[in-house]
Amino acid sequence: MIRPLGATDPEKSRRCVSRAFRVLCVMLLVTGLSAIGVGGYFSNATGESQRVFTVTSGSLKLYIFMGVYMLLTSLLGIFASFAPLKRKRLLQAYIVLCTLSMIIMFCLTVWLWTRTLNIHGLIGDMWRNTWSDDLKRSFEDEHTCCGYLNAKDSPVLASASCKKKGGYGCYLPVLFYTQIRLRGVYAGFVVFMLIVLAATVTATLHLVFTSDHERVLRSQSHYLLNRQSRRSSACVPSTRPDSIMSSIHEQQAVNNGWDDD
Repeated sequence: MIRPLGATDPEKSRRCVSRAFRVLCVMLLVTGLSAIGVGGYFSNATGESQRVFTVTSGSLKLYIFMGVYMLLTSLLGIFASFAPLKRKRLLQAYIVLCTLSMIIMFCLTVWLWTRTLNIHGLIGDMWRNTWSDDLKRSFEDEHTCCGYLNAKDSPVLASASCKKKGGYGCYLPVLFYTQIRLRGVYAGFVVFMLIVLAATVTATLHLVFTSDHERVLRSQSHYLLNRQSRRSSACVPSTRPDSIMSSIHEQQAVNNGWDDD
């Protein structure tokens, strides 16, 4: 294959960015599948499952939506990466979708943070007014506690712990469980946002290098056309400069070959 003019260090950088872009697209695909799995885990929770009480259970179900969103975005990026010169529009759309994904995840993180500012009062209200007896009993039996603040605060009298006199409330065990869950949720959002951010940066660099490469290829085509035109001017006027078209076709074949890198 004929090597285009000027394909030195900038071309090596372009290829490195292209490979990094594809790797990040695959990572984004895996992230989307993971988000779908997390969302499905919380969506399939039964009434007595302790994870269903988590104050973020509603937002975690949005993981399914975000997972599908990231999955489709990654497939778009992978498809565009194999022919960036021909699919620049798709590459631009990929960058826009990644940016929107970061904005959505940031908004979810802020919403989650504001919702959990008064975590103590929120959990207490959910214990007293929202949670089922099966859910409260699972905490009481597991941690040998009764009620929320004390044995008189919305207890489930059928539990083994409440049948005993005295005992302490389930406030601390429930709060500890919630804090562990929230750490995992925040960590997941941070990891997802970092991966999407890296994918967006590499896609932007890939678009820049692709645009520069396109300009180089156009300048090479114009150079060959002008050179063949000057040569043909010295020939007999009636002679058709077929060599011009053959050179252009040759350069286009080279361009198409480099487009798949």
